[in-house]
Amino acid sequence: MKISPIINSNITNIKPFKRNNVLLPNTLSFGAKPTLLKKNVTLSDVNGNEVKAQLIEQPKFRKKTDYYGPTTKAYCIKKGLKNLGYIIFADSSTKDCIMIHELFTHEHASRTYKGAGTELLKAAVQESFNRGYNGRAVVFAAHNPPPYVFYYKNNFRPYMHQTKYIPLLDFAASHPDVNIRHLMPNVNSLYMRIDEDGARALINGIQLYKFNK
Repeated sequence: MKISPIINSNITNIKPFKRNNVLLPNTLSFGAKPTLLKKNVTLSDVNGNEVKAQLIEQPKFRKKTDYYGPTTKAYCIKKGLKNLGYIIFADSSTKDCIMIHELFTHEHASRTYKGAGTELLKAAVQESFNRGYNGRAVVFAAHNPPPYVFYYKNNFRPYMHQTKYIPLLDFAASHPDVNIRHLMPNVNSLYMRIDEDGARALINGIQLYKFNK
């Protein structure tokens, strides 16, 4: 699964990697020792069997928790000793929502397990509730392959002048064989957000797109 950094994050040393919904940093280290187990989470394997994993806060994460400012938090998701992915987020500059700066899942995790990226998004949305933002969060979805459908399935929506793409995303979310690039060939990025209703639905495991099978 692939996911992206966000607007104004000034991320360096990052290159796209061809995999659905993921942007891979050139290097990645989980060297920081986890100090707080947030909760146990349930993923699924390729056969639909439940898999237990752990969502863990990383107080210091490759100095990125300092780079994005004092409100930054980072979480990783692990199964046993295997690191499946991470998320880094902070308060937005307008102080009215969470801004997701980086969201990443390992190649082996996306091939083997389902749901790691969603659980990481839930962690950010829950922190938005904790900070009094009513679950609101924003992300700048970009890069190749584009992560729009992943975010759309998790109740993020393009807004302002980009709301015109919602019907196309809704169709692509319900038809996994459709290549979003064919539907939106001239779109290189989308600024997407999740509102209070979408956030509450995400926390409860509900997807809001219309034509869900």
